[in-house]
Amino acid sequence: MKLFRCRNQYRHNRHGLDRSLSSTLTILFSTSLTALTLFGCSQQENAHRKQAPTLEIMKPVSMKMPDQLFFSAYADAFESVDIVARTRGFISDVCFQDGQYVKKDQLLYRIEQIISQAESEQAQAEVQIARAEVAESRIELKRYQRLVKAKAASQDQLDQATLNFRTAVGDLDNAKARLKRYRQDLIYTDIRAPFSGRMSKTSYYPGQLVGESNSDADTQLSSIKQLNPLYVYFNVPSTHLQTVLRAQNTEKLPSASKDLIETSHVQFTTIGKHPVEQHGTLDFIDIGVNPSSGTISARATIANPNHLIYPGQSGHLILTLGHARDVLMLPSAIIKLDQLGSYVYTLNNGSVKRINVERQATYGPWTQVTGIQSDQNIVTNYLDIVKPGQQLNSKTIQVSPGPEPNTLFDDAEVMVTVPAHEKPRVLQAPDTTIKPDNLSNACQQG
Repeated sequence: MKLFRCRNQYRHNRHGLDRSLSSTLTILFSTSLTALTLFGCSQQENAHRKQAPTLEIMKPVSMKMPDQLFFSAYADAFESVDIVARTRGFISDVCFQDGQYVKKDQLLYRIEQIISQAESEQAQAEVQIARAEVAESRIELKRYQRLVKAKAASQDQLDQATLNFRTAVGDLDNAKARLKRYRQDLIYTDIRAPFSGRMSKTSYYPGQLVGESNSDADTQLSSIKQLNPLYVYFNVPSTHLQTVLRAQNTEKLPSASKDLIETSHVQFTTIGKHPVEQHGTLDFIDIGVNPSSGTISARATIANPNHLIYPGQSGHLILTLGHARDVLMLPSAIIKLDQLGSYVYTLNNGSVKRINVERQATYGPWTQVTGIQSDQNIVTNYLDIVKPGQQLNSKTIQVSPGPEPNTLFDDAEVMVTVPAHEKPRVLQAPDTTIKPDNLSNACQQG
């Protein structure tokens, strides 16, 4: 019996020992598994941190810029005239080539002078005849005046002599007027440039009759436009009218009272792959606002020394109003756009944040913005993959806009970047001067 109890006790102790050992092993296994899991997560987190991009950040660039207004505009000729034939006849010489630049008073056309010369000589002869008739009638009048005093002629005869004299004087005046007209027609046979400019193509050639289609002999032969300087026309919204007028009045003040930046300065840039830029000044504002459009017409005068801008060419105009002020600039490429508007990413204590901004103007690859502070860190790379709230590493970079960025803009007043290799180039106007060998003797003498 005692032996049986010892065996049962042994079995019971061994069973408890096995159960205790099993629990211990389970705890050890669980602890090891947890440690391995934590170690693996730590490794993954470290690997993820190593793979996360390093953001490049910059501070907004502060620049001193003037107040400016932006408009769509178009160029027009400073002077433009249709060249017409003011007398009738056949064209004998065309003294220019299509598209040639001519000088003031340069001979353009010569109309055959035979008819005009003959008419002028005939009128001269009629004047001589009329003078002779006046002289004869004057003598006759004086004779009858003496006869009437001597009671040798009647009063009716004196009255008739007086009438004949006055008629002769009238005929002389009429003959002189015809002579003046025919001499002027003779002058009109030489058609000259009213000012220096560029000719259009000719519509008539030697041998063609001009002035036959209407009684005034007013036949358009060609046209001429003055290309330097040029007018640029644009419309100013009435909301900006007082600002523009104030700047225009500032130009009349002594130079000591002005800002360093020239007021009412105009920059006109053509639209195209190779834009041309010219500068000038505001010189005219219309006398009333168009109530239907809410704008007022304005005009600027720009230089065009190389004749690279043509009348009718569209472009963009910047009107500088002076009063320089500090503005914040950012590279245009880092400003994003979505349905909520323009925005940039900032980094504060390693956390990415979105900030909405407003574009004001663009100067080459740089854009003037509002809505940010000068001490904020602006993200410049990985803009398509970063998200607000991410914790990322960063490094600071230094970026400068350069001294004189090139400027273009579109109709929405958001300007477009012009690459450095496509900046406006100074081209040479084509040489369209006619050589003496190409001219007739009449043109060379004219």
